[in-house]
Amino acid sequence: MESNSQLPLVLEQKSSIEINKTEDSFNELAYNNLSKTLNEIEQLFISLPINEENQEIIASLKEKITLSQTQLTELKSQSQQLSNSDININNIKPNNDTNESIDKKMDLMLNKMDIMLNLINSHSMEVPNDFPVEKVYENGDKYLGQIKNGKKHGKGVMNYADQSSYDGEWFNDLKNGHGVQNLANGDKYEGNFKNDLKEGYGTYTFKNGRVYEGQFVNDVMEGKGRYKFPTGNEYIGEFQKGLFNGNATFLYSNGDRFEGQYKNGKKSGKGIYYFKSGERFEGEWLKDERHGEGTFYKKNGKAEKQFYENGKIKKTKKV
Repeated sequence: MESNSQLPLVLEQKSSIEINKTEDSFNELAYNNLSKTLNEIEQLFISLPINEENQEIIASLKEKITLSQTQLTELKSQSQQLSNSDININNIKPNNDTNESIDKKMDLMLNKMDIMLNLINSHSMEVPNDFPVEKVYENGDKYLGQIKNGKKHGKGVMNYADQSSYDGEWFNDLKNGHGVQNLANGDKYEGNFKNDLKEGYGTYTFKNGRVYEGQFVNDVMEGKGRYKFPTGNEYIGEFQKGLFNGNATFLYSNGDRFEGQYKNGKKSGKGIYYFKSGERFEGEWLKDERHGEGTFYKKNGKAEKQFYENGKIKKTKKV
C-alpha cells in the first residue's frame, strides 16, 4: 500500500508579485559536452551484454559512468553556488526557466547513471518485457506495465488499494527514474525517484493549493526551491529538512518583499524588508520578528537607527 504521509507543512509568512526566476550564470558548454558523453555511454550500455568476454569493456564503461557522475555533480554544485551567491530581486526575469530546466536535466542524467551502475553491479542488463503485463496483488493493488524476473521493471502504472497511484519508471520493483505519484490524501508529486523515495528535481502539489518546485533528498525538500502559497506569496531560496533554511527572497502579494536569512521556517539573521511604498528596513531578525539593531530608510532619503526586542521597538536614534 502506498504511503500517504505528506511533506512537512511550511508556515506562511506574516505579510508575490508575479512568479519569476533568478538568472544564474552557468557553463552551458560544459553541460552539453557531458550530455553528449552520457548519450555515447548509454548507447554502448544498451548494446553491450554483460558476460565474461566483455569484462574489460564493462570495467571501462563503469569507470566512464563514475567519472561522468563526478563531473556532473561538480558542475551542478558550481551552478547552485553561483545562483545562491546572488539572490537579487532586481535580476529576476519572468518566464526564464533555462537554468531550472538544466538543473532538472542534470538530475535526470545522474539518476539514469545510478540505474546503469546498479544494473552493471547486479550483472544483469536484460531488457524488461516490452509488452505490458497485468499483475494483481492479494491486498488489492494492481500493476500494469513491464516486468522482469517477476518484479516491476521498466515503465508501468501501479494503482493501489487506498486509491493512490504511481505512473512512471521502475527498477527491481522500486520507483526509480521519472514518475507521477498521486497520493490518497489528494496531494500530487511529479519528478525524480530513487529507490522509492523522491530524489532530485520535482514538483509537489498539495491538496490545499500550495506548490513546491525544487530539489528533494531522501523524500524531503532539500536544496534550492520555490514554495508558492495560494495567497500569492512565494518563497524562493534554500531548504533544509523540509523547511525554509538559508538565504532567500520572500515575495508578498501586496508588493512587499524580504531578502535575507531564514532558520527553521522563519526569518532569522540579517535581512532587508522592502516596502511597496519605497521604504525599507535593514537589520536583524529572530523567529520572524525584528530583533536587535536595524536602520529604517524613509522615502525622502532620511534614516534612523531602530532597536527592537521580539518585534517591539524599544528606541530610535536619528542617523
